[in-house]
Amino acid sequence: MPVFHLNNEVKITYTGIELRAEDDELVWLQVLEYAKHYPLGVTVEFTLYQLCKDLGWSINGTYYKKAERCLDRLKASNLKFESPRVGKLQAMSFLRGYRMVNKGTRHAKCQVELDPEMIFFFLGNHFTQVVWEKYRSLTPVARRLFDYIGSHRAPYPLPLEKFHMMCGSLCGQAKRWKEMVGKACTELNEAQLVQFAWVAEGKVCCNR
Repeated sequence: MPVFHLNNEVKITYTGIELRAEDDELVWLQVLEYAKHYPLGVTVEFTLYQLCKDLGWSINGTYYKKAERCLDRLKASNLKFESPRVGKLQAMSFLRGYRMVNKGTRHAKCQVELDPEMIFFFLGNHFTQVVWEKYRSLTPVARRLFDYIGSHRAPYPLPLEKFHMMCGSLCGQAKRWKEMVGKACTELNEAQLVQFAWVAEGKVCCNR
């Protein structure tokens, strides 16, 4: 299925199990956080205990299994990315592969391989810096809003319906969606990730 993107020149298609913003996304971003400390192409290692602790999840077998299911879905994904910047069609999985050592114990260790082609998403200034400790505590809608705001030096007012498409939200009521976006603005304001964000005249606005 095509993934909505504000830039019409960029085409992204996703094949696989639908990923979940409340856990799959957080696990993926935490893996990237670990990967910052490894040379590109080197296996990234971490324990399930460390992963759950860093995400603020409970340290028990239930959450270890939850983390493993997230890794399974990320491995089963296929992302096709096409843009003038890359100059070609790029297909990859969020995770090239992973293995588990000492599974079933507190010291179970994950060894994750990332696709080296992933670097195309982060070359030059084509990435958004975040304060990870604050960002991971946001709700999914607030994270999507910060993604947009953080990637623009001077973010222009974004129509609520376009932001709805960006989030892939299943909320079918305009009034309810406006309330959800308003709460996301409050989250960003209280986390001091923006100067001020608000909803006005059917658009979400922000001063960085």
